[in-house]
Amino acid sequence: MGEYTDTVFPVNHQYTIMDIPPARSRRKNAEMEFTANLKRFRERRGLNQAHLAELVGVAQATVQRWESGKREPNHADLEKIALHLGVTVAQLFGGDGADHRPAGAEDLVDFPLLGAVPAGPWNEAVRLSSDTVSVPASEAPRQGYALRVEGDSMDLVVPEGTRILVDPTDTDLWPTKCYVVMNEYGDVTFKRYLDNPARLVPCSSNSSHREIQLSSGGFRILGRVVWQGGPL
Repeated sequence: MGEYTDTVFPVNHQYTIMDIPPARSRRKNAEMEFTANLKRFRERRGLNQAHLAELVGVAQATVQRWESGKREPNHADLEKIALHLGVTVAQLFGGDGADHRPAGAEDLVDFPLLGAVPAGPWNEAVRLSSDTVSVPASEAPRQGYALRVEGDSMDLVVPEGTRILVDPTDTDLWPTKCYVVMNEYGDVTFKRYLDNPARLVPCSSNSSHREIQLSSGGFRILGRVVWQGGPL
């Protein structure tokens, strides 16, 4: 975020003070655009601040300061941010993205974000939304939709607010994999599957959550969770 000291103006022009944007104002505008874009691209990628911090190799508080404008990332961190968000450094600052993305950045595939899935008490889960979640092409199934986790019954592996991607064509149950299931009342939940006996188990710091036995029936597997907005 350097100072704008190399502005060139036409030679044959009568200048007024309004013709020349102050360097400090232009810098401030760039900083404001960066903070807004960082949050927007992070959320589009399905990452919370903690996930982005882990990917970049900084503390979550550092990402908070970047997004609040209280601190500026250095050049190395900017490259890492752009890499993991699948954008260019120029796009982070509001550029048109004409330059190439950082080396190693993957293509992204957009999936519809349908709403929220409670990782806790049964609740109405899928609420139509115009939002999307961008997933690296290498991790994207042919078909899928994203949901936002609500509740704390899976917070040891998937924090509340995390976006998860569901593959509706993958309904075979495999131990330790996570699935989105619907009960006979149309309520949806997200849990880890274990067998012997077949059950859905929470992975929570809250001991009040209980296992759900599948022997009673009445459940329909909606799909396997194949990606989450952050390291699996």
